[in-house]
Amino acid sequence: VVKKIYLDLDDVCVDLKTAILEYMGINTNHQPEGWKYFDEFFDVEKAERLRSQFFYSMCPNKWANLSPTAEFHALMEWANEQGEVLFLTAPPRWNQGEAAIGKTQWVRDHVGDNTIIITEHKEYFSEKDSILIDDRVSNCLKFNEGEGTSYLWGQSYNKYAQAEHPHLEFFDKSLLNRSLYV
Repeated sequence: VVKKIYLDLDDVCVDLKTAILEYMGINTNHQPEGWKYFDEFFDVEKAERLRSQFFYSMCPNKWANLSPTAEFHALMEWANEQGEVLFLTAPPRWNQGEAAIGKTQWVRDHVGDNTIIITEHKEYFSEKDSILIDDRVSNCLKFNEGEGTSYLWGQSYNKYAQAEHPHLEFFDKSLLNRSLYV
């Protein structure tokens, strides 16, 4: 019996990847190989500058108006059938207060009053009968060190994670009712 399902926001529920690619003027059909999207297209200095500009430009309204991922509605239906759904998201390095306001508003607008927890330490919420669904390998590995279970949300940038971490499980998206995709 699962008590709590923790869902990451960025690139699991919220389509941050498309917003970043649009900001950079890159075709949104491109599938980045790394989660630091800017690094694929620019030298280190320019990538860091653009990354900070993007996140500083993200006022609460921009965060709140990001689109859900294609799988979001189906994922929510599945998660609600499993247990209590909470959102567990990390703050960006830049403009954390603005991001917190916007991410909280996004959850209210798309789900209602579900709890959102903003922390760099998702592993603190790993307890018996809890599940984390996240796209960051490091978050999943740390969560698994506790009593909870994590599932890596498959993305182009983490598709080779199991080669390095064979015990890490990907979330089986076939569990989702594909007819619910937006």
